Amino acid sequence: VVADCKDSKSMEAMAGRAKVVLSAAGPFEIYGEPVIQACIAAGTHYCDITGEVGWVVDMRAKYDKEARDAGVVICNFSGYDSIPAELSLAIAKENLGTTFDLVSAECTFNTHGQAGFPRGTILTMLKMLSPFALYREINKCVDFVPKAQRSRTLWALIRLMLPLWSKSAGGFTLPNFMGLVNIPVVYWSAHRLGYGEVEYSDRVPLPPSLTRWYTLWGLAIILPLYAFVGASYVVLMLPFVRTWIEGYVARSYSFGGEPKCLVEVTTAVRGRSAKALPDSGARGYKEGEITIRIPGDPGIYCTAMLACETAMGLAAKPRPEPGFTTPVVALGKAALAKRMEIAGMKVDCQLRGMVPVVRKLMSRSFSQDSVDSEASRDEHEHKFEATFEPIQEASFEPIQE
Repeated sequence: VVADCKDSKSMEAMAGRAKVVLSAAGPFEIYGEPVIQACIAAGTHYCDITGEVGWVVDMRAKYDKEARDAGVVICNFSGYDSIPAELSLAIAKENLGTTFDLVSAECTFNTHGQAGFPRGTILTMLKMLSPFALYREINKCVDFVPKAQRSRTLWALIRLMLPLWSKSAGGFTLPNFMGLVNIPVVYWSAHRLGYGEVEYSDRVPLPPSLTRWYTLWGLAIILPLYAFVGASYVVLMLPFVRTWIEGYVARSYSFGGEPKCLVEVTTAVRGRSAKALPDSGARGYKEGEITIRIPGDPGIYCTAMLACETAMGLAAKPRPEPGFTTPVVALGKAALAKRMEIAGMKVDCQLRGMVPVVRKLMSRSFSQDSVDSEASRDEHEHKFEATFEPIQEASFEPIQE
């Protein structure tokens, strides 16, 4: 099937022969809209790998009602940005159980092996480097989420730009440049799935050898990097410099992906019991990590696997909710995680800790949650390993909220 984005009839003919169209041609601001139009006209579900939040906001404003009326699902962000982050929080919430609220989550992203950027990603990033474009994209990120989540999203975006301490990494961390995508997607999804109060951050850790005490736990490395990036940004703000780089990338740059690479996303989570003792107000807490490992480099192999599994899951799901959505909301955590595990993704979940006084209050409901969680894992064949360390009654003090 051959279709041209500039030829609406060929696009509609292509969409009419499919149950789901997976769009991977970026920048989506240039090539994406005709595919959405064709899918809505043909009544065909749509899935893409975009990381352009501003473009999705514009498309949602124009086509969400049409998509709902046509019964068409428009599922964005189905690649490396932002399935690992979105899915990690959904797994964390499920394993905390119904008696615990998800309070905070910090995703750290590691890539082991050779990796590179797809051409479309580089061109998209270059277009966002002008001050006006960056300011517009940040505003669009805030507009993307429901009003109840906008202050949290804005604060998370501000914190994204700073060198932050990470307890799980044992040092200061760098911003994840994909955080500009992951943060609004995570908050939109969290709002839909009932844990919108979470405090989320998106980070890249330094190698352990660079987070020793003599580097001020990485701060002495990070601050010069900030100075270098700032100076580079001043140069890239010049229009003729960006134009030259865009031309070079379009003509000469190519990256075919690396199947031997490994993506590792570790999410440090903290949960707090939803109930407390009436007299003391003490709360229970769980902490732990969810680690997701996906074969392939982030930009090509990993993204291709994530997007294909999302599209096939969407094709297999009967009567999905129409309109603009994200992968976890569209398919559900269980169905999406199962498809990803079959395709090679590995998940490990370790949670621990609980204040004894709250354990007494909720021992019955907590035990039932554990049974339900085990049954769910057996049903979906998930490979979660949830462990809870023995707790000494005398070693904890009541925690005042």
